[in-house]
Amino acid sequence: QKANPRGLGDLSAEDVIGALMLCLQSVEEWYEGRRVPQHLGERMALCQRLARDVGTHGYRAPVAYQHIMYNMAEENRKLLSWAVGLLPDEEAERGERGAG
Repeated sequence: QKANPRGLGDLSAEDVIGALMLCLQSVEEWYEGRRVPQHLGERMALCQRLARDVGTHGYRAPVAYQHIMYNMAEENRKLLSWAVGLLPDEEAERGERGAG
């Protein structure tokens, strides 16, 4: 991983996996508080779960654990762009709290 990444190609697979986990925890409690495992088998299982869950939550393109586990910049760009849409809209939440 580069100190100052300039694009997705500069991110490590661990960075991409962590970002997906962060986005998915807004719709899947299972991801809360979890870290990216260092052990290869555990990481593969996590990536399989991520691939399944992104499909469950509406990602339309086919995705397999390899797309997540290995840094495929173009695929990751599409996947992360979609995943950011899962995050709650903080401005809308603030408006709801202020209106109540």
